[in-house]
Amino acid sequence: MHKSALTLRWFSFGPGTRGRQTNESLIMVRLFAALIMLIISVGFVPAAEAAVTATNLYSGGSNAASQSSFVTSSTSPGANKLILLAVGYYTDGAGATISSVTGNGLTWVVVASTSFVSGFYRTYLFRAMGSSPSSGAATINFSVADIYNVAVGINEFSNVDTSGTNGSGAIVQSATNTSDSATSLTVTLGAFGSTDNATFGAFGHPNASPTAGTGFTQLSEYHSVGWNRNIGTQTEWRSDNDTTVDISVGSSAVMGIAVEIKFAAAAVADTSGAFFEFF
Repeated sequence: MHKSALTLRWFSFGPGTRGRQTNESLIMVRLFAALIMLIISVGFVPAAEAAVTATNLYSGGSNAASQSSFVTSSTSPGANKLILLAVGYYTDGAGATISSVTGNGLTWVVVASTSFVSGFYRTYLFRAMGSSPSSGAATINFSVADIYNVAVGINEFSNVDTSGTNGSGAIVQSATNTSDSATSLTVTLGAFGSTDNATFGAFGHPNASPTAGTGFTQLSEYHSVGWNRNIGTQTEWRSDNDTTVDISVGSSAVMGIAVEIKFAAAAVADTSGAFFEFF
């Protein structure tokens, strides 16, 4: 009889042990449930904190004469990703601007623009973000039909702030700089809001072989040649902070736009309260 009660300790009770073993059984049930909760909670905790990541979606352009618009090839932007479209162009009229960008089911908003040589060379940077973008081309529409060279780079950034509208929450700050007579250029940003934020630069230049700044990775580079008015658009980035966004072009003119991109960590489920409720 004693042996049977000992062997089936948690399922049957020997004389004088019912109250104590009932409490022990309850503790075991709670421990088992707590273990399950712990396993579930660990499943929601990432092994390491993510960071902003960048992917080039498109690099291309055109040297056709008297363009009023330019259409990229098809791209597939991701949901809730920051999309940055940089475009440089040469215009036969210094007042030519970009009137709009359309495509991918997104609303494209100007971040900044700059120019050199009295406005004949221009660079624009647009942002966009959407919960369900579509695959397809982007169309860049110019204010007049006198565009002779176009160079475009489109890049996508993940793990960014999705607040605001059309990517506004993912852009902390931007700055521009330009020179008609420099072989390198630095665009200076203010102090960063977080060490987790990333840095991006877009540059326009007439040189075919630019060099990305120290610590930066080139995302795209396209050089449109023709009509004796070459234009290139280069984009670069780094996943951490850099207030001096620079490029070397080896020629005598360059313009640039720099941006601080806001990091947003993925939500982590907090099951600690549920875990301790078992005790």
